Amino acid sequence: MALRNIPTNLILGFLGVGKTTAIRHLLAHRPDGERWAVLVNEFGQVGVDGALLEQQGVAVAEVAGGCLCCVAGAAMQVGLSRLICEARPDRLLIEPTGLGHPQQILQSLLRSPFDELLELRATLGLVDARKLTDPRYTTHETFIDQLQLADLLLANKADLYNEAAREAFVALVRAATPPKALSAWLEFGGVSSLWLDLPRAIDRDRRSSRADGQQANVVEAATDRCAAAAEAGWFFLEGVGDGFYSGGWRIPARQRFSRVALERLCRQPGVERIKGAMHTDAGWLELNAADGELAMRPARPLLESRIEFIGRRRLAWRQIEQALLVGLWKA
Repeated sequence: MALRNIPTNLILGFLGVGKTTAIRHLLAHRPDGERWAVLVNEFGQVGVDGALLEQQGVAVAEVAGGCLCCVAGAAMQVGLSRLICEARPDRLLIEPTGLGHPQQILQSLLRSPFDELLELRATLGLVDARKLTDPRYTTHETFIDQLQLADLLLANKADLYNEAAREAFVALVRAATPPKALSAWLEFGGVSSLWLDLPRAIDRDRRSSRADGQQANVVEAATDRCAAAAEAGWFFLEGVGDGFYSGGWRIPARQRFSRVALERLCRQPGVERIKGAMHTDAGWLELNAADGELAMRPARPLLESRIEFIGRRRLAWRQIEQALLVGLWKA
């Protein structure tokens, strides 16, 4: 049977807002017997989110290292086409990077061949309302586009809000033009699967402000490495785009790290976002850090440890690598 009109939702949100957590919640509560697939795009290079989503028993295609519509555009088309053909999903979820260009991504999905394969439904926009008074976010074109294109505006991490954050979100919803189809408070990414079938407002597409995106560049920083890390088989990749910098490591699973040392490393200043899945003395752990808040939780084993750092300036990669080496657990 030919594949046509697959229900498809974009899940938008800035760095660290909890998009992957929301997708994992949706996957855990998908209807019995339905095949779902996920296309995940990461700003960084080492691919943390895709590896974790695959553990939920769904088909996943991952495009790392830049926005789907920019440097990764061709890879997106190939990856998405293969995912659709191989998984033949009943529903498709697309998670662009938090620094992606949602308008261009949306336009790519509305052109051949995807215009007949996919039926775009409500676009979900996740926001951390504590950021709504921070001009670093509210003046960022990607952040503005995400808010404009979202049909559903969802305030995630609501359990952490004060009254000012709640009032800022209410004001944002009231000012939205055209009005949002739905707004809600979320804790731990608890998106209802019923919301996915709400319609997409076509007139939102024409109001987006972004015209052209800045492409991400990938650099293997071989000249800024610790010899011990290279000899141990660690693989490092660096990227830059839209005023942010990323650096990530892929590390053989046989090497374990001290949980305490990782926690200390993840709390260093100047880092916007850290995510990873690491083999530690406490077992495999998933790491998520944003705005000084760190969460660690058990994870299923992967073939290798992966950790990614994102900042608004080029971070001291050699220093971070040295700290990782020091943090290796010595049995």
